[in-house]
Amino acid sequence: MQTKSIGLKTLLKGLLIPGQLLLAAVAVADLMDGVTLYRHLTSGNSTGEGYAAGYIAGIADVGSSVRRSSAVLGQKFCLPEGVTVGQLKDGVRVYLERHPAERQQAAVPLVARALAEAFPCRK
Repeated sequence: MQTKSIGLKTLLKGLLIPGQLLLAAVAVADLMDGVTLYRHLTSGNSTGEGYAAGYIAGIADVGSSVRRSSAVLGQKFCLPEGVTVGQLKDGVRVYLERHPAERQQAAVPLVARALAEAFPCRK
């Protein structure tokens, strides 16, 4: 049986790509915190507010069903027919204003809690 020798350069290349993917996955875990999201929401410029609106709308869309009911990270919210992105954005902004100590947390769970508070499901 003949063995093949792997050079150090080849070995490093083989380790480099998975290592980069792992670092990217860790870095992407919390792309935005509540401080940054609130800053965008209250920036007064269309770029920042548009970025925040898109971020919030994306989270609101996660898990949506035909009944307009969603759950994100265990937070259940029910979006009424005809709800606008502006209303979603306002609900999150109000939540962040009422809970400033939470702004240091990752934005995704904050948005989920804000939407659950602003758009609770009827029992």
